Amino acid sequence: MCAPSTEKTKGSFHSTVAAAAAALVALVTYRVSVKLGPNFTAGPASLVPAVPPLDDAVGVYANPHLSAGNKLLEYIFPALLDVGSMIPCSILSPDLACMSGARTSTVDESSFRALLKTHEETTIDIERDGGGLPLKVVLLLPRNRNPLDPPPPLIVWFHGGGFVVGGARDGYLASLIPQTSGDAVWASVEYRLAPENPYPAAPDDCFLALKHLLNKFKLPDGTRFGKGGVHLAGVSAGGTLVLETALRAMHMSLQVDSVFADEPVLPLHSHKNQSADILSVFDSKSYRRNWYSRIPGVAWTEWFWGAYTGCPQQGPELSEAEKNGLVACHHASDYFIGGVLSVKEWGKAKRRNGGTLPPLLVVTSKGDIFADGATPLIEAYSLADSNVAVKHVEALSSHGVPYLMDSKAASEVFSSWNEMVEKAKGLY
Repeated sequence: MCAPSTEKTKGSFHSTVAAAAAALVALVTYRVSVKLGPNFTAGPASLVPAVPPLDDAVGVYANPHLSAGNKLLEYIFPALLDVGSMIPCSILSPDLACMSGARTSTVDESSFRALLKTHEETTIDIERDGGGLPLKVVLLLPRNRNPLDPPPPLIVWFHGGGFVVGGARDGYLASLIPQTSGDAVWASVEYRLAPENPYPAAPDDCFLALKHLLNKFKLPDGTRFGKGGVHLAGVSAGGTLVLETALRAMHMSLQVDSVFADEPVLPLHSHKNQSADILSVFDSKSYRRNWYSRIPGVAWTEWFWGAYTGCPQQGPELSEAEKNGLVACHHASDYFIGGVLSVKEWGKAKRRNGGTLPPLLVVTSKGDIFADGATPLIEAYSLADSNVAVKHVEALSSHGVPYLMDSKAASEVFSSWNEMVEKAKGLY
């Protein structure tokens, strides 16, 4: 009897794994949707969103844009990363001890340390104009760099975490750096976090880091950044900070050669009436469709936005004054993202930037409540400069895991971004 072929064996193995994953998802789905209710989220009672699911909400188990593995991750995510435990902590008088556990759990030190095999880590301290603790920026320099090599590209990275968790030693980089230009120097910014430091502390830190790196910093061999290209990149909340920093930098005539906004958190709501406006500052088709998503979760999203902006929190029994305050705050939401959805602001940046805007790469995920926020961003950017290169990649995944769950999208993203980075090397 002939032995089974390797290809058949592989196919059988993958089929078995897929079937097991599907069965596990089905089991978890049954326990969650039947035994615990479709809106179950691990954590304290305060994790239950103030706004009930809408008619067009699709359960995680029924979301056509998510693989079986992604659905499983959705259900176990709250147990893996206890960011939800931050919600009961006080916003007005932050209890740092209360929040420290959740913040520690979001720092993926093991993944970050893996980068040190190919990159040398060094931390620089940048003095703030107002005094206080210096701003820390973690630099990752390729170990194989030769002082005789051409000036390297600079990639300034802003981590995610809803403006309230995360740090410069960001494990997410472990999925990016191996896929991008090998000679690039990465600078990861340890920006201040809310609620202790609400808006505009984070974008102020991001801009300060970029300004210092371009105007004052030198590599050990005396090389300055700029001639190899300057690129801004970030994920989630960091994707928002990327856009705001790029806009601000161009207003100040600082060099920016490409902008990579990975699943940015952009407020988007109807402004139709009070009842619509108090639903959520992120109200959109994607917010409604993915309401059941646990990554990051509607309740936690509303909490971190309030912690970052100081806007009133949602609630089922708001007074008329509280409703008016919430609506007013939501109508001012563009202020909290630095005007990045404004055609006028990007038009000003274009004029200050020699009559052009840098290429923009935007990633969204179809299972993400924030996905629709990219639409007005891309429209504003393209209207401000009709000749600019804008690349939008849609991944079939939840928020924060597009490259893990959608290899085709990952390939498209890294190919496009590497092209942007390489092209900038020939500009100077």
